[in-house]
Amino acid sequence: QCMEIEGHQRVVIKETPFTTVWLLGCDLRGDPGKNRLADRRFRQAISLAIDREDLVKHLQGGRGMPANQMVPPTIMGFNPELPPLPRDTAAARKLLKEVGVPDGIEITLWLKPSNYYIGELLRKHLGDVGIDLKVDTIPWQGLYLRIEQGRVPFYMFGLAFSYGDASEAINDFHSNSPGELGHRNNSGYANAELDSLIKKAFVEFDAAKRQQCLQKAMGILARDIPFIPLYFQNTSYAIRSNLQWTPRSDELVLAKEFRPARLGR
Repeated sequence: QCMEIEGHQRVVIKETPFTTVWLLGCDLRGDPGKNRLADRRFRQAISLAIDREDLVKHLQGGRGMPANQMVPPTIMGFNPELPPLPRDTAAARKLLKEVGVPDGIEITLWLKPSNYYIGELLRKHLGDVGIDLKVDTIPWQGLYLRIEQGRVPFYMFGLAFSYGDASEAINDFHSNSPGELGHRNNSGYANAELDSLIKKAFVEFDAAKRQQCLQKAMGILARDIPFIPLYFQNTSYAIRSNLQWTPRSDELVLAKEFRPARLGR
């Protein structure tokens, strides 16, 4: 849409740096023989089948970035040493054979209606390795409720970071402790090393040490892939050229912050 209005004399395009990551959420509970998502190799096969460059091209008009971890580069805790996630259909097929589904498997992805086109792109990507992806939609309010209740095996969602710290994402991967860290962990994922890093980062006020804890945690999540990263979103806004406004990192649009361009700030 930005591409369609870019260059219009009465419109200015403004963008915020990457503060949102889109992910595939997975329910890891149960026997891997029955719930294939509980097997890391199956999640890895899905990841290897995804063409992230294709997602950025068709969904963001090139304004996004393929994701290789759960937080964007603008967020404290981003690990710059993690490599890009490649598309390797041969490796994906090999993993599917290892987990016992060499002839393919059917799986349903749940998402909100406005993201249906994304689901169709993913259906094509996964179809190339023998995964028959069914795409089903539900309004976000209902989908969010089901996610919170741990009732959706496989779903897509966007995670926006409002205060610039990776803990917004990784705290939910702490082993479930009601009323404490991990109280929203509905995926069934558990890793003792990650738990330790999350607790350490939670009470660490030295910025450099906290960054180190979060980056190590990001490396663990990249290895275990409890959720599958898709792409980082660059949020774009189209405003009238006679207005002055600076996009906010929290993506709020407040009328009081707009000014006539001729008056400045």
